[in-house]
Amino acid sequence: MPPFLELSLMKDFPGIPSETKERLCKKAKDKGKTKTVEYFVFEDMLDTGETLISRSIEESGFTIFTYHLLKKSKNIFKKWDKIDLGCFIGFKKGILLKFEDLNFAIKELENFTLLVEAVEIETGAIINFNLINVSDLPKALKYEVPVRIALFSETENLLPESPKSPIEKECIVKLIKLALKGMGKAIDKLEKLLPDENVSLLLKRIRRNPENYFKSVILHTSKEKYTIIGKVIQVEETEIQGIELFHMKIAVENFLLSVITKKTFKAGERVKLFGKLTGYYDQA
Repeated sequence: MPPFLELSLMKDFPGIPSETKERLCKKAKDKGKTKTVEYFVFEDMLDTGETLISRSIEESGFTIFTYHLLKKSKNIFKKWDKIDLGCFIGFKKGILLKFEDLNFAIKELENFTLLVEAVEIETGAIINFNLINVSDLPKALKYEVPVRIALFSETENLLPESPKSPIEKECIVKLIKLALKGMGKAIDKLEKLLPDENVSLLLKRIRRNPENYFKSVILHTSKEKYTIIGKVIQVEETEIQGIELFHMKIAVENFLLSVITKKTFKAGERVKLFGKLTGYYDQA
């Protein structure tokens, strides 16, 4: 199977079988609605005679996008040469958040990525996610960018109601998050604030089992991957091509977050989830 036919955001997601992923990507590529990418970050990377397009299909609240680079062909028998860049899935019913200062990770089309780092306006939190429908973006964005956020969960665990060794001070939690990213100044501050703790050992334990220390937390692991610990608020059944999935709303820190899982839980349960965060630009 060519790399393009992998659902780039779902290859680690166990909820959808490989053959279904391949079928969805092929359908989007062959029969999807075509749209030209106009957003300046991507347009500025194009050479003369090149066009970046998406093709997309709707599937039960999900949208499958394929991206393609079109180059004017030197072959007199065809107009374009097409380079396939990837196949992605988005969820249009995620939680609506507003962002500013969107920073796209892409540097060249040869290493195509939809990864974005942005500031969530209400909380000031920096969040990394894949913005699936960049072809829906205008040439330039306004100050507030509405995005529907959802986590595609790769692993799920039911947790006890409370952590074993709770850390509740907000300033300590913030420093721990920074320290887990390897920021030396945060580690130094923790050592001053927690003189009786072996901070290095504490961080190692938190990295391994954050559920033992935080009742509710969002921990950035790498790129668009996050560990989420929170309380289930609502569970809805959904599906894609007959594959049963669940859309859960999770209360975590100051957020209500949408999560797509293969496994279901009950409202009120405390859970730990790990997966990829996706964004869907909301044009409404």
